[in-house]
Amino acid sequence: MTPQSSGYDLLVQAGQTILPGPNGSPSISEQLSPEENLKNQRLAVERNAPALALVRLALQKPVEILEVMPGEKEFAFYANMREVARQFIQESDVRFADGDYETAMSSRLDAMEMGTTIGRGFIIPMLVNMAIELITSRAIDNIAAKLDAPQCREAIARLEKIEERRTTLVEALECEQKHSLSKKLATLGDPKALAELKSTEDGGFYSAQDIDQFKALTPEELTENNERLFGAAIEAAKLPFFQSAKFHFPQDIEPFTKSALMYLDKAHYRFSYDLGVARNRLLRAALQLRVQKLETGGYPENFIAPIDPFAAGDKPLIYRKTDASYLLYSVGFNGIDENGTEIQTIEASATGDIVQRPL
Repeated sequence: MTPQSSGYDLLVQAGQTILPGPNGSPSISEQLSPEENLKNQRLAVERNAPALALVRLALQKPVEILEVMPGEKEFAFYANMREVARQFIQESDVRFADGDYETAMSSRLDAMEMGTTIGRGFIIPMLVNMAIELITSRAIDNIAAKLDAPQCREAIARLEKIEERRTTLVEALECEQKHSLSKKLATLGDPKALAELKSTEDGGFYSAQDIDQFKALTPEELTENNERLFGAAIEAAKLPFFQSAKFHFPQDIEPFTKSALMYLDKAHYRFSYDLGVARNRLLRAALQLRVQKLETGGYPENFIAPIDPFAAGDKPLIYRKTDASYLLYSVGFNGIDENGTEIQTIEASATGDIVQRPL
């Protein structure tokens, strides 16, 4: 991974500067009182202020990360960025306790924006962004419910920016396709690399038969297999989740190429991605409705909500005004409108709708 601008260098520096503390992060413990935990969080925020300042400076600069397959160095970078996100959450918690709701929201949105910035390119960076988005979005509704109308508008604008920066599934898969093929072709054309392939008997990943089958491939056959597999994954990514989960990938492909199915045909990364998009849009819509309530004293009879990523046909999130409030929800993983019956478990096979509570 090579930076194209100093913004990336600043993110690397921030990750190397972060100090999680002697007991890891976050700096809270069930054995301590809320007051003692808050005191420890304040110390952590003070200790890590320089690292968080570096991230904020980086986000003001263009940060374009080149398309290079993640390696050991990059995995360490991603681990550091998850720790940075946790420290942003601690900062948010402290500001919330102090009644500074605007900064509390800004800290969490800084973490989200950082996640979308580093989550470009391959599937693995995208998964890191999903993890950051998940931990950052917890309890964010409590902060949003304290914002005034101008602060809501600022949060909406930042959430829109975060979505615009998000790598699409198709973009990530196209990147994986290109570099997966390049790496395999390089191995196939390198006698030394072929000789160093270890079978399962020697602690490797593939059987001796798999390795022999790979060595017998021509570059043209390898290219065709790669195109078939990733082409199917890209087509599945264009479908709504409930349809993509039933998509069948080609199985008559040699094991080296087919190993990508370890994640390509798993529902987890896809529903996690769509869940992040849905939560962003639900929160934006709820903030817009909060602005309306603050400025007019009530909620609208009709409201044009953002598109629901789980619905077929680019249908919007569902909004229905009630006597005193409203219902706002996504149809969820199965793509079925269940009238706002809230989903009970966040897993690919779950039924129910993803409901956004009013702010």
